[in-house]
Amino acid sequence: MDKAMNVKLYLTALLTWFIGMPAIIAVSFTLRTVFGFTGLGMPENVWFFSHILLAICALVALYFSVKSINKTKQALHFLSITLVGACYYLIVTGLYVIQSGIDSL
Repeated sequence: MDKAMNVKLYLTALLTWFIGMPAIIAVSFTLRTVFGFTGLGMPENVWFFSHILLAICALVALYFSVKSINKTKQALHFLSITLVGACYYLIVTGLYVIQSGIDSL
């Protein structure tokens, strides 16, 4: 018999990623605006490290939230949320980079 997944931890994982990304972008935008940086608001290594660290935290929380359900449901949750999160990442960072003039297509 399956145990129920940890809904609070599941929501925490989702909120960590879906609110954390705009927060990182807001910090970068603020640095660009306030200090007049012409490139990224933060150094590239800090920019990408913060994204990776945020993703790891969200994925670990997601893993532990679905750990108690069966392996098939666990894999489906993990893969679907990861796919949605990756699309979200590409859209949000892409829009920021293009709209702020850091780069263009």
